[in-house]
Amino acid sequence: MGIKDVAARAGVSISTVSYVMSGKRTISKETRDKVMQAAADLGYRPKSQKTRGADDRRLNDTVVGDKSTGTAADVSRTGWRTRPRTKVLAVSSPVHSYTDYSNYAQFFFGLATSARQYGYDLMLLMHDGGAEMRRVASNHMADGILLLDVLMDDLRAEVAKSIDLPVVSVGYPENCGSVYCVDFDFARMAREVVERAYELGHRHLLFCGANASAYRAGSNFLVRFRDALLERAKVLGMSVVSKYAAIGDLHEAGRILDDSFAEDPKISFIVGQTSAAQIGNMQTVLRHMGKSIPADISMLATGTCGGVMQLPQPVDEIPLSPASVCLRAIDLMLEVIEGERNGSGYVELLPYEYQARGTVTSSVRGNVAAFR
Repeated sequence: MGIKDVAARAGVSISTVSYVMSGKRTISKETRDKVMQAAADLGYRPKSQKTRGADDRRLNDTVVGDKSTGTAADVSRTGWRTRPRTKVLAVSSPVHSYTDYSNYAQFFFGLATSARQYGYDLMLLMHDGGAEMRRVASNHMADGILLLDVLMDDLRAEVAKSIDLPVVSVGYPENCGSVYCVDFDFARMAREVVERAYELGHRHLLFCGANASAYRAGSNFLVRFRDALLERAKVLGMSVVSKYAAIGDLHEAGRILDDSFAEDPKISFIVGQTSAAQIGNMQTVLRHMGKSIPADISMLATGTCGGVMQLPQPVDEIPLSPASVCLRAIDLMLEVIEGERNGSGYVELLPYEYQARGTVTSSVRGNVAAFR
């Protein structure tokens, strides 16, 4: 049994268990008693600080890697540890032309809610580039910086090399050696979607993505999912038509489906990495085409932040979970601040949830073997 099992049994975060065991933070008696009872029930004994760091890398159902460079520069950028705490965390979250404001708000407030549990306030940084991060670090305005709206090759991850503050990224950039990262495993998610579609007999897919400019910019989770989907489909010999929804209205949905079926009339599976509204528009167009879901077309939504359940026909979904990833990001930041985790380049990929609603079935009419 490990610290994660104690946290799950007590209904608290991993960091809270750690604080109870180490005594480094004041925890309410009620919470402390729950944690100690859970530890006693499971026979858990805390390990030394040195060995616990390795144990934390083996969290159940979590994929963890480490790209730490271990350079002298990493060691020298720890002056923040000796400074008084500000009880403020900066959130770098640039607004782009393709930003989905509903998703944006959920992630920001997810961080704010989690930070508040530790008595922290948030400072929002909304511009691109590293000037804001350097200003915050040089003026000692925050205890750490969180990154949202992360790109595959993110300038802010490079800036992290030269500032004296810990940086936690909600997203997994390729250049992650100087930051701590937490994200969902979008590449694995995409591979499993393709493999299950293949098992159900589908060979012709439509991938409908979000605004194409987001992919061109290198938006982390969008690109990781799309590229893994296309790569796995190619290996399995499946045909994929790729389209992108820039506007999100009914007319665009009609154009996307008309063009897609013109390119490949055998399409039997639609993967929508787009808004719930556009998923609903595509359903409307499919009905006008005389195509039934799931008898004629299987449909799956991924990367959504709510709204799919409100559609006339809710579809199978692998949603984003801002609350869980933001909570883990704040916990990770506090682990770093409190000296419980050292060495940037740490990557933690969280498990995701498939929500089956009966819209993914076999490509053979009448066979309703659902995606589980």
